[in-house]
Amino acid sequence: MSAPLILEAGPLQAVIAPGRGGSVAALRLDGMDLLRSGPEAGDGAPTDLGCFPMVPLCNRVRDNLLRIGDRAWPVRPNVAAQPLHLH
Repeated sequence: MSAPLILEAGPLQAVIAPGRGGSVAALRLDGMDLLRSGPEAGDGAPTDLGCFPMVPLCNRVRDNLLRIGDRAWPVRPNVAAQPLHLH
């Protein structure tokens, strides 16, 4: 299990949870939570937290092909009645 990464800039503090997909486990300003917070570690899903990375894609994927540079990877539709993959 990875230890959380704590980033601070003045009164702002972000707690990053590497073991939960790099999700933001907490974002605080002067000690007040700005996002839904949760445990930095554990078996919970990244989506249990208030901010989580949506990589390598988000939203619809044009032509169901994920393109990065000169390479393309096909992705399948994942929602019934939707022709395009949705994140």
